Amino acid sequence: MIRPAKMSDDQFEEQAISHLLGELDVNGEIMFQEELARRGAPAGAMLREFREALGELALAVAPADPPPALRARVLWSIGAPVAAPDAPPAAPRTFWIWAAAAMMTAVAVGLGVWAGRLADERDELRAHVGRLEERVAAAETAAASSSLLREDLELMAAAGSTMHELHGTDPAPEAGGRVFLSAGSGRGLLIADGLPALGPDRVYALWAMEAGDARLAGVFRSDAAGRGRLEIEDLDLPAGAIFALTEEPAPGGERPTGPILLSSR
Repeated sequence: MIRPAKMSDDQFEEQAISHLLGELDVNGEIMFQEELARRGAPAGAMLREFREALGELALAVAPADPPPALRARVLWSIGAPVAAPDAPPAAPRTFWIWAAAAMMTAVAVGLGVWAGRLADERDELRAHVGRLEERVAAAETAAASSSLLREDLELMAAAGSTMHELHGTDPAPEAGGRVFLSAGSGRGLLIADGLPALGPDRVYALWAMEAGDARLAGVFRSDAAGRGRLEIEDLDLPAGAIFALTEEPAPGGERPTGPILLSSR
């Protein structure tokens, strides 16, 4: 049998008072008696002083019958011929109501913490999905650019294709460009850079000019870096014609109205 650790003085005094009041259970009474024997005469003297003090206290107050449960426990603890004390009464209904309320509060707090974690995980998942969408969009843009570049290279390298160099004029001296035409197909491609920024209601227009006649090859807008790209379809380029680039009101017209910014002459 494992013996409990040695009692402190404070613990022994508490046990002595509980012994005199009959509040110790069987195991507690055994432990107290063993500790009392171990401490010897001083402990016995202290116990007698406590007993006398409790007796004087009892005489100082009006007599009253003890509760039945307490009377039964005291008599049973000293070996009097009484029935064993009843089990402690069941907790009142109010206790269970408070216990249920406490449990529901704990559950609510737990659910709140869980909901907070779910919200954090949801936000993190949304951010991750957003990053994935950005990567997909970037990949699609890169793929589209790669496809356009491949088509451009095929047109530039096609047998019989021609290239026309465009130079910047006084309004746009830093600008330049090239027009590539596929032989016999009327298809072509303009690549330009160094173009001035456009207003929101303006576009660039490419013209094929010959003997005072101007044929529109297409319109486009440059990017933030001043680069432009225009696919040309079904262009009938007369012999001796030149290319010219002008800035026009959107969406462009049938005749050039703005100054020439690029020219192949």
